[in-house]
Amino acid sequence: MKKRIICLLLAIFMVLTLSSCIVGQKYDYDMTKYIQLPTISGTEIKIELDQIQATIDSSILDIIAGATNPDKITALEGDDVKMVITIKELYWVDGPNGQKADQDEVKDENGNIIKPKNILYTTDDATTTAVESILIKELGKGNFNSEIEKKFLKKKLGQEHTEMFVLPADLSSLKNVLSTEQYEKIAPFAGKDCYITYKFVSRPVREGDIINVTYTGYYTDDAGNIKLDKDGKEETFSGGSGTSYVYVGAHLFIEDFEKGVIGFEVGEEGQFKATFPDDYHSEDLKGKTVIFKATVKSIHPATKYDLDFIKKNINDKYTSVEEYENELIDLAAFQQATNLLVTNSTVLKYPNKEFKLIERQLEQMDNQFALQYGIDFDTYIKSYLGFDSREAYIKYTMQMEMAYYAYAQANGLEPTEGNIATARAALIEEYKTQYMESASITEAEALELATSFVDDELEEYEIYQEALYTIVGDHIKTQYKLTKVDPTYTSVSKGGSLFDKETAE
Repeated sequence: MKKRIICLLLAIFMVLTLSSCIVGQKYDYDMTKYIQLPTISGTEIKIELDQIQATIDSSILDIIAGATNPDKITALEGDDVKMVITIKELYWVDGPNGQKADQDEVKDENGNIIKPKNILYTTDDATTTAVESILIKELGKGNFNSEIEKKFLKKKLGQEHTEMFVLPADLSSLKNVLSTEQYEKIAPFAGKDCYITYKFVSRPVREGDIINVTYTGYYTDDAGNIKLDKDGKEETFSGGSGTSYVYVGAHLFIEDFEKGVIGFEVGEEGQFKATFPDDYHSEDLKGKTVIFKATVKSIHPATKYDLDFIKKNINDKYTSVEEYENELIDLAAFQQATNLLVTNSTVLKYPNKEFKLIERQLEQMDNQFALQYGIDFDTYIKSYLGFDSREAYIKYTMQMEMAYYAYAQANGLEPTEGNIATARAALIEEYKTQYMESASITEAEALELATSFVDDELEEYEIYQEALYTIVGDHIKTQYKLTKVDPTYTSVSKGGSLFDKETAE
């Protein structure tokens, strides 16, 4: 039963993925009579390095957002941090219970007799005070107290630490740092032995952080305030509300939004204005200034983007950052070239037999979609794939197949037995990965299921098509000229600032 269920899921997934063909058949006639191909040879393919950097930043964001327990921020030198400090005065007494006792009878927590000269102890009625939310500017620079600040460095957000500490006898320098109320709470402990419990509770969001933020966007009126509707309610705009992970400074959100959350603290609700770019995709919001209300739920440091990060989170096959980035560039160029092949082709006539076959197959998918996803197939095509109709979806899918077959025929490309064997192995590996993601099974079990599915469920022409697509792709890679467009900024993942629009050298 498990195998049948997983196979059904994989079959549906295969049909839905546009990178995989809708099952038709091996076109064994001259496809160049049905479709006119664009010129690929010598075509200049431009790759904007800004887009490659955006891909990298998105990967970093996805990894942090998908982490089960993402690392919390730590208090670093130079940070402006807020601490909660609890101070409890200590007393030196002769016994562990605050009473006189024979030194030989004093025992430690494990019951072992110890013979201390005296015991450090604090009684329940010892003076205790809590100083809430002390703002320490530029941690480690001694603005609060050099010795105490050393203890705060590298402590994680939300964690408490208790230590014995002798407060300096002269605390007058704190008068310029603390409020009068805060200073009056600390001053009585000057020069005394204390237990200090400190908790790093907050630091503001800064560029380079990855934050989890809840936000709501509102229209503004002529005065620049939140616009009210006819019932006096604040008027939100569509798509402007949600909870998201935001890589502050990576420009994956609109720039003014990422600027606006800088300075927010965890749990703080605030608002700021933001103007959408003139080329924003929504006609309703292009160039408009809105107001966002936002609450930062958590702050996480962006993982350092280096070879270790790439090996751990992406693939350990890479030997350098440059190798990984060059592969992204080559992949983007290839995708652009293959998209040019398909979308710039002109279909002269759709083969009727294949068109009807795909129509029947999609009709069979209707019941499966209703059962599996609770929607009909047409809704899926419109809502998730962006096609206006089933016919438009079929035509685009057929155009893709036809362009690949015509390109192979025009360039004398034909899969060899070796190509087909390689395509079979690649399909098995792909399905093995999907099986392991769909069910709690071992790699060996997934391999067995994947091999059985490819060999028993797929037709020979489907594997043939995969081989054909591969050799066509390899040929296309040799035909175009790749031009790299210099970046307009240095991303935060590379230590730069998008806000300053720095130009990479």
